[in-house]
Amino acid sequence: MARLAERVAKGQRLEGLDEENFKELSSATGWDEADLRVELARLGEDPSESIERYKELFEKYSQEAEELFRQGDTRQAAEKMWGAVVALVKLYAAIKGVFVAHWSRSKIDSIIASNVEPEYRKLFRDLVDRAQVLHEHFFEGSLNEELFRERWVETLELLEEAKEVVYKRLPQ
Repeated sequence: MARLAERVAKGQRLEGLDEENFKELSSATGWDEADLRVELARLGEDPSESIERYKELFEKYSQEAEELFRQGDTRQAAEKMWGAVVALVKLYAAIKGVFVAHWSRSKIDSIIASNVEPEYRKLFRDLVDRAQVLHEHFFEGSLNEELFRERWVETLELLEEAKEVVYKRLPQ
């Protein structure tokens, strides 16, 4: 990861394993490659310097997800929703001054367990759990239309609740 971030920060061309790792990371996060390049290039900065960026990414991916859903592209909508959830968790961590170098599910769970106030942990865990099912749908196309809609609505409701919690903590 460190080598990949260094190569991206220097603007070097990614080849071979680095290119494969980059594509895998893009897929794991649900983020566009351009956004991921910026993220990797900024890994060394103070987390508080990323607050506005994560807020913008959250809003971008949640809006894209809803638009794709309206267009009937459930797989892409699901992936953008996962990207929005990851960005929201990273936003919360940045507000708390917590550095997050990578995006594995276990890391997201650890951030929630260690940094989210006890009264909101279940909300964030439930959000990530619901969004994870949508993320899997992106790869597998495993949810029929009815099941997808149910999961989608549940995720949106949780996302709005979590967004309120996070946005209350944004610096003025």
